[in-house]
Amino acid sequence: MTGGSRVPREGGQGGSEAYLGVDLESGAPGSQRALYSISIVDREGRFLGKHEKASLARLIRLSWELKPRAIAVDNIYELGRSNSEVVRVLSMLPPDTKVVQVTLVDGRLVDLKEIARSRGLRVDAGKLTPARTSYLLALLASMGVGTVIRHVEEKTIISIHGARSGRAGGWSQQRFQRRLRASVARAVNVVRESLESAGLDYDLHYRRSKGGIETALFTVYAPIEEVRKVVKAFRGQGLTVRLKPSYNSSLLLPDATRGEASRHRYLIVGVDPGITTGIAVLDITGNLIYYGSGRNLDRSRITEIVSSIGRPVIVAVDVADPPDLARRLASQWGAALYTPPQDLTPQEKRLLASKLADSVEDSHVRDALAAAVKAYNAVKAKMSSIERFLEDMGLSEEADKVKAEVIRGVTVAEAVERVIESRLLEEGREPVVSGSEGEVERKERRERRVAVDVSRYVEAMEALRIEKDRLEAEVRALRSRLARMEAEIEKLKSDAAREAMKDRVLASMRASLNSLAGRVKELESAYESVRGEAEKLKEALRRLARGEYVIVRILEKATYNQLRESAKNYGWPRKGEILLIRDSSQFNREAVEAIGESEPLGVIVDSEESPLANSLRRKGVPVIGLREGLITFVGGLEGLALASREVEELLRREKERMKRDQAAGLDLARLVEEYRMQRARSIRR
Repeated sequence: MTGGSRVPREGGQGGSEAYLGVDLESGAPGSQRALYSISIVDREGRFLGKHEKASLARLIRLSWELKPRAIAVDNIYELGRSNSEVVRVLSMLPPDTKVVQVTLVDGRLVDLKEIARSRGLRVDAGKLTPARTSYLLALLASMGVGTVIRHVEEKTIISIHGARSGRAGGWSQQRFQRRLRASVARAVNVVRESLESAGLDYDLHYRRSKGGIETALFTVYAPIEEVRKVVKAFRGQGLTVRLKPSYNSSLLLPDATRGEASRHRYLIVGVDPGITTGIAVLDITGNLIYYGSGRNLDRSRITEIVSSIGRPVIVAVDVADPPDLARRLASQWGAALYTPPQDLTPQEKRLLASKLADSVEDSHVRDALAAAVKAYNAVKAKMSSIERFLEDMGLSEEADKVKAEVIRGVTVAEAVERVIESRLLEEGREPVVSGSEGEVERKERRERRVAVDVSRYVEAMEALRIEKDRLEAEVRALRSRLARMEAEIEKLKSDAAREAMKDRVLASMRASLNSLAGRVKELESAYESVRGEAEKLKEALRRLARGEYVIVRILEKATYNQLRESAKNYGWPRKGEILLIRDSSQFNREAVEAIGESEPLGVIVDSEESPLANSLRRKGVPVIGLREGLITFVGGLEGLALASREVEELLRREKERMKRDQAAGLDLARLVEEYRMQRARSIRR
C-alpha cells in the first residue's frame, strides 16, 4: 500500500468546512487519562475555537458534532499505542472525515516547524505548546499539507433469516422449520442474482440445515445507498431481510514502515469459509506462522490479517470443489488455488493438522490447517529440488523467491534466470579491461553465456525425458490391457455356455486387439523418435560444452517484428552474437539498423549478393552465405541452431576484409583529392 494521498481542499461529500488539529497534552495515548489540545479552523484558516485538556471521548463527540473535513495530527500513535488501538479510535470517527498526519510528506517524516516555516507561518523559537501545535496542525491541514493515513471501507451487510417464533397454524415444528429454511434459501438465491446482475462484489456466508438454509449473511463491497437500489429490506411471512451499513477503518502506512521480512515472506494460506471462517498460514518451507478463526470474516479482514504476515502464493481448501470465497481470495492475491483430488475426510484432516499443532479444538482452524498442510505436501518435493539446485549455484538465499515464482506457473529455469539477471543488475556493469586480462574476462563471459545456453538445453532435455516417461507408461498400460483381453479371449473360447455369442465377441475383441496393437506400434515409433531426438540433444550439449559449437539465433526474415518475437524468448540481440536470416528477400530499414546497433559478430544469409547483405555491410556488419555443413539444426530448440567454430573464423575474416576495403577506399579518395589540387595549381600558373 502506498503512503497515502494529499488532503484535497475542494470537493468531498458531507461534513463541514472545519479542520481539527489535535495534540496530546498528557497521559498515555488512547487511554482514558489521555488529555488533548484541540484547535478548530475553517477552510480559509480562520480560527474558530479551541478545547484544552479534552478527553478522547470529547474529541470523538466533537468530530460527530462538527463532522470536519479533516482531523490533523503530528503522530498518529498519539491516538493509540498500537495499530489495533489506533484503528479502534479511527473506526469511531465520522466516515467522511479524513485523518491526516501533517508531518508525513511524500512517505518521509518532516519536522512540524520546518513545514510551518516553508508555508510562511510564524513559528516561535523553543518548544511548541500543545495548544500552539494543534493550531499549526489544523492550519496546515486546511492548506492541504500532509498525508491521509485513514482508509474507510464502506460496506453493506445483508442478513437473511427465518422467523424465530415456534410453531404456526397446526404445522409440526419440524415441517415449519423446513419451510422457513427453504424460504431463506430462495431469498438467498434472489439476493445473489440481484447483486450479480448489478455487478456488485460480495462475500456470502451461510449455515445450512436440513431442508435448506438456516441463516445467511452477505457482505457487499458497496455503500448501502447503492445496494438498496437492487435489494430491499423485508419482514413478514416468516422471513426477515435486513440491510445495515458497515464502516471499517484501516491505516494507510508508507511501504517504508512495513517490515522487510514480511515483504519477502511467501505464504501458503489455508481457508475454511463459513459463518465462522478458519485461517491457517504456513511459510513456504512448511512452518506454521498463524492460525485463528472469526465470525463473518470478509475478504478485506482476511486480506488485512494475511498481508500483515507476508505475501500469499497458495490459497488452499479441504474440498475438491472450492468455495467462492477461496476463489476470490486467490484471484485478488494473484495466488494459485489448491484443491485436493477429493474431499478430505475428518480422519485425514486430524492427521494432517496434528503434524504442525498438537491439539486444535476449533474445527474450522483444523480444517484450514489441514488444507494448508495438504497443499504444502503437494509442492514439497519440487520445493526441495529447487533448494538443492540453488544451493549448488550458491543462490540459497533466493530459494523462497524462486519457489514462489514456480508456484505461480513460471518454469524453474525462467525463475532462476530472473534471479541471476537481478543479481547482475545489482552488481552493475562489468569493468573495462585490456590486454591479457581482457582476454581472460572475455573468456569468463563466454563461459557464463555457455552456462545459460546449457540451462536451456537441459530444460529441453527434461521436457523430452518427461514425454518419454509418459509414452513408456502408456505402452505398459496398453500391453497390460492386451494381456487381459487375450486372457478374456481364451476364457471365451473354453466356455461352452457362451458358444453362440463367441464368434461375435471374438471378432470384436480381435478388432480391438488389432487396433491396440497398431496403437502400441505408433507409440513405440514415437518413443524411438523421442529417444533419437534426446540422443541428438545430448550429443549437441556435449559438443557445446567442449566448445566445438557456438549458438546461432535464427530469424525467418529481417524485419523489426521478427526481432521483437525473437527477443521475447532470448532477449534482444547482444554484442558478439551470430544471427542466421533464412529469407533475405524480406527486410526493412528498422531491422537493419537495430542489427547494426547490436554489433553482432556477424550474419549468415541465404544470398551474399542480396540487397539485405549489402545493407548490413554498409552498417559495418560482416555477412557470409549459408553453406552446407556450417549449421546444425537440433529439434526442440525453436529459434536457435548450432554452428561450428569455422563460422566465427569466416566472420572474422570477412570483418578484416571489410576493414581493408574501407581503408583502400579512403586511400583512393585521398589520391583523387591530391590530383585535383595539383591540377588546380597548374592551371593558375
